[in-house]
Amino acid sequence: MLTRFIMALAFCQILPSITFGCVYNVRDVGFADINPTAYQLCYYVKDDTPQSVINTFRQASYTALTDSNVDVKIINVDQKKKQETLARYTKLLDIKSFPTAVLVSPKGLPMVLPSKPLWSVLDGIVTSPKREEILKHVAKSHSIVLLIQGRDSPESNAKAKTIVGESIKEIGKTMSQMPKPIEEPPYLITISPEMLAQERILLWSLGLDEKEINKPYIAILYGKGRQIGTLLDGEKTTVDKVFNILSIIGSSCECGLDRKWLQGTMIPLRWGLRTQLEVAKYLGFDPESPVVKMEISQILVTDPSLDSDFAENESILTGKYSESVVKYESSSKILSPAQMQRLISASLDDKEKPEIEDKVKNITGSLTDPKKAAEAQEKPENKEKPEIEIPHSDPKATAFTQKKVSAPPLEMDDSGIHSIYLTTLIILGCVFLLILTGGIYIVITRKKLMG
Repeated sequence: MLTRFIMALAFCQILPSITFGCVYNVRDVGFADINPTAYQLCYYVKDDTPQSVINTFRQASYTALTDSNVDVKIINVDQKKKQETLARYTKLLDIKSFPTAVLVSPKGLPMVLPSKPLWSVLDGIVTSPKREEILKHVAKSHSIVLLIQGRDSPESNAKAKTIVGESIKEIGKTMSQMPKPIEEPPYLITISPEMLAQERILLWSLGLDEKEINKPYIAILYGKGRQIGTLLDGEKTTVDKVFNILSIIGSSCECGLDRKWLQGTMIPLRWGLRTQLEVAKYLGFDPESPVVKMEISQILVTDPSLDSDFAENESILTGKYSESVVKYESSSKILSPAQMQRLISASLDDKEKPEIEDKVKNITGSLTDPKKAAEAQEKPENKEKPEIEIPHSDPKATAFTQKKVSAPPLEMDDSGIHSIYLTTLIILGCVFLLILTGGIYIVITRKKLMG
């Protein structure tokens, strides 16, 4: 009976996502570790390295790196055939003295660490003043915007700060329209030139060398300290670019974005129980729950090519140019006749304009003129969806190709109403089953205790 009760409870937790679609946004997915990719702390030793030194490092690293996304590997270079992949860094970095510690990022970027003081070095891998500030605000905030100021560039720093400030202000205006409510807007953290050396491991994880930062950079983090998109050049970026990346974080996880962007690379940090509980409190669910991980895993393996509404956002994240077909699926997305005319005039040759513009006038005119719309509905041959030929620029083609886009239907049926009724009945039945099962379980438990 207890097993049935647990199964019924689990079914009730899964039911909303089955019925209403995805209940998570990109930010939610960023808090779950579905395919954890850790940093590797490689401690290179030799056959003549004292065992006491190895044991000291093993104990200290276990204590310092518990609850972090850093794995420790002790590698004997005299027996490197057992771990040849990680051992190759000794040659790449031309390491001559042993033991030596090397931190390797998930992207394969190595960093040689100082040998002393041991505890300070190990603790500094996963914590720093700015990373503590990130953990303090990550649960409530929409995201974290890191503004890394460059040395000897006050004007560029000021410009980048203005861009970030305006982007955060604009995204704050749209938060009420996001699929899920978020407590606070993006939180800005500034790393001044004086703090670059202190935050060198954080900067290294973002692909920067603290000694070579002479202009501002912008990095956007979400979820469990994950970076979304590429590192932005503060001198070249715009408010629109920053705003577009921030808007993706609040979007539904089924928005069609390439799934690799839903699990961005994490910065090295210590993610303790206290932080996890705070995140679960503000999210309304535990991202480490097996049920939640199962749902998010199904999302991550979904083919994004089947769902391309927001697929063009990948070009925003990578900074690469791309072209795609815009699909109009509801009346709220239809262009006005004037907008359609401008779109076609801007994209067609002079020879093609009259023919295409006449077709568009016939269709858009019937949609905007009440008399023509009524006449169109009375004609049986016009009840089918009209097709509009819109030119589409294909990067792989040498000329424009024609893509047909179906206009939205002008009539609705009752299938949506029946679907709502069915959904309501399923939910009520589930709740009744849960209450009934719980009551039976309580009665049986009381009888066992009394008898």
